[in-house]
Amino acid sequence: MGSARAPVVALIAVVVALVLPGSATAAGDQTAKVVGHRGGFLSSKAPQNSYAAFAWLSARGHAIEGDARMTRDGRFVMFHDPGIGRTCTGKKRNRIERMTYRQVMRMRCHDGRRLTTLHQVLSLLRTRPGSTLWLESKHRHGQSRRKAIAQNRSMARSVRAAGVSRRVIFQDRKPSLLPAFRSEIPGARTAYLLFTRPTALHVARAVSLRAGVLSYRAAYSSPGINRLAAERGLHVHNWVARTPEQAAALLAAGAHSVSADDPVMLVARWPRPPAPPEDPAPPAPTTP
Repeated sequence: MGSARAPVVALIAVVVALVLPGSATAAGDQTAKVVGHRGGFLSSKAPQNSYAAFAWLSARGHAIEGDARMTRDGRFVMFHDPGIGRTCTGKKRNRIERMTYRQVMRMRCHDGRRLTTLHQVLSLLRTRPGSTLWLESKHRHGQSRRKAIAQNRSMARSVRAAGVSRRVIFQDRKPSLLPAFRSEIPGARTAYLLFTRPTALHVARAVSLRAGVLSYRAAYSSPGINRLAAERGLHVHNWVARTPEQAAALLAAGAHSVSADDPVMLVARWPRPPAPPEDPAPPAPTTP
């Protein structure tokens, strides 16, 4: 019976620390544990990776996550998909990497807005001293390693020039490209981005690459791996949490933060433990 209650007790402990007023974790820390995936676009109802989404969410204390692609002439635009069709008007097979910056800026999202540049997001970050940006470098399919390294170095130079290096966590689908960020920013914060089930070898690889974060799919949540990663000094991040209950369970399993498309909803509806029973009324004094 005691072993069956242990996971419940652990979950309640995490929820108490994250949600209850007056607990060891302040309200600002609660929201900081839930990162806005692609800007947390479902919270603001703004397009994903849009300036409106980033600005709206960061103003509410959440860290923001976004994807950057390089145009044909070397400028960075916040965009996730290889093709533009799901987000923007135009031919679905058109790709940011094949277009010039001027061509990209002539496009419109389906709601009529322009795409957002990395420069705009970094400028926003300067006005939000408490904000953190999880920035993933998206590469052209078939891009050579030499050009991929050059892209990451260029991205890092943009971050350094904006003066926000300490508040950006660099990500790349290919972990072997992470050192390119540090070649421009010594001590740059990087995340080992993992799309498969994590193992002890992945933890060791993340440490060897001097990544500070082990980031992997929520579906593969592993308390054992999380514990090992934490022992090796890694921050554990899971993506993407869809419900408050799932987010709470991921954190109870040892994740330090999670990504969500609707982070505001997650925090607002976080499951709260039952209120403790009231102290019993003192007994009435007896007459001797």
